[in-house]
Amino acid sequence: MLNVLFIQETIKEMMFMSSYWEEQSILNKMKNKYSALTSWDENKTFRYIQDSIEKMSKKYYQSKVQGAINWVEKCHSPLNEKYNKTLEKIDLSFKAKNMTELYETVAAFEEIINEIIKEYKNAVLLANEIKTSIYNLIWDESTGFYEIKDTSININIEKIFTERS
Repeated sequence: MLNVLFIQETIKEMMFMSSYWEEQSILNKMKNKYSALTSWDENKTFRYIQDSIEKMSKKYYQSKVQGAINWVEKCHSPLNEKYNKTLEKIDLSFKAKNMTELYETVAAFEEIINEIIKEYKNAVLLANEIKTSIYNLIWDESTGFYEIKDTSININIEKIFTERS
């Protein structure tokens, strides 16, 4: 009888104790890491934004596309709109103190920067090919091609893109 009571008491105690394995489990480590990542800390947030901007800035300058954002503002309105909306979302997530949303919007911003770099490089190639300024190329969303602002240039851009592919 004593053994049965002892076993019952031991089982009860074990039910309320957390084992070493529970505390070291991958799930608990992930929960703790996620909690640390998503908890709002203004210093951590500023550091994260600063590091992200520094990383994107480094890529931007290494890509040798200085002036790309200025060009997008003037010549590629759909991409400019995505860029501005993403900046607004970053601002809103910061104001809402929502780290998860901030991580998502900073990642989206990085994708927009990559898209701007790619589009700018394509436009530079095209402008060089038709011997005009990149600022003479205006993206036409309805056709999916660039229109040339300079009317003295008469060239079939669709043909150039087809030949290049």
